Amino acid sequence: MLGIEAINFVSSATEEEKHILLNKPEAERTLLEKLVMALVEYCMEQTCSYPGNENNSWVEQELYLQLGTEIDCDGLNIFSEVDIDLNHAVIFTETFLKLMDLPHLVEISAAHTCSSARINEFAGTLIMVSKDRIRYLNWEEFARLEREAHEAQVQYSLCEVMHYSGESSSKQQFLMTSKATESASGKVMDILMTFSEDGVDYDGLIVTSTEENDSCCLHAVHALTPSEYAVLAKYIPKAEDVYAAALAQIKGDDKA
Repeated sequence: MLGIEAINFVSSATEEEKHILLNKPEAERTLLEKLVMALVEYCMEQTCSYPGNENNSWVEQELYLQLGTEIDCDGLNIFSEVDIDLNHAVIFTETFLKLMDLPHLVEISAAHTCSSARINEFAGTLIMVSKDRIRYLNWEEFARLEREAHEAQVQYSLCEVMHYSGESSSKQQFLMTSKATESASGKVMDILMTFSEDGVDYDGLIVTSTEENDSCCLHAVHALTPSEYAVLAKYIPKAEDVYAAALAQIKGDDKA
C-alpha cells in the first residue's frame, strides 16, 4: 500500500500538500514522504531538462508517473496496458527497496511493439533491480550483435590453455575470434604448435622447452555468444594480444 500511496500522492497532491512536504525537514519525513520526495526529485530532474521547463517546480505543475499498480497474491504489481516509462518503474522500485532495506531482486520486463507489423519494430527489455544495483538486458543490442556476427561469419570462443613447468602448472584464459567455418580448437592448437620445440609427447603435451621441462596443452574451448564475448572482452585478454607473434607466423604460413 505504501507504494500505491506514494504514486497517488506524486500525481494528485494539492499545492498546499506539496508546500507542507517540501518545507518539512528531511529528518522528520515518514517513509511514505521519503519515497514521494525521491520520485519527485527524479521526475523533476527529467522534466526540467526540456526547453521551457527549466524554472518549473513540483508545486507549479502536475507530475504523472507513467505506470499503474495493483495488489495481487505476490505483492505489488507495477504494470501498464499501453505505455510505461521504464525509468519511472526503475526509480520507484530501487527507491522503495532502499528505503525499506529489502533484499529482493525485482524483475522488470517490457515489450517494445508497434501498431503495424514492421521489421525491427518489435523487441524487449529486461531490467533486474535490487537496492544495490540495476542491470539491463537490451534485446535490440543482443540482436544487433548476432546480426553482425552472422554477416561477418565469425564465431567467438573462450579458450583455456594449461602451462606446465617442472612440477608447477597454471591455466591461461583468452578470447578468440575465428571464422565460422574453421575449428576453434584447431586454431588454438596451431597457435600452441608455433611454440613447440619437440612436437607433442606421449601424454599429448606440446613440449616448449626440453631443457626447462616446459610444456602446454589445450584444456578447453567454450563457445560464446556475441553478447557474452562483448562483456568478457572488458576483462579477459584476446588471442591477438597474448599470441600476437604466433598469429602473425600462422598468417604468414597461410599466405605462403
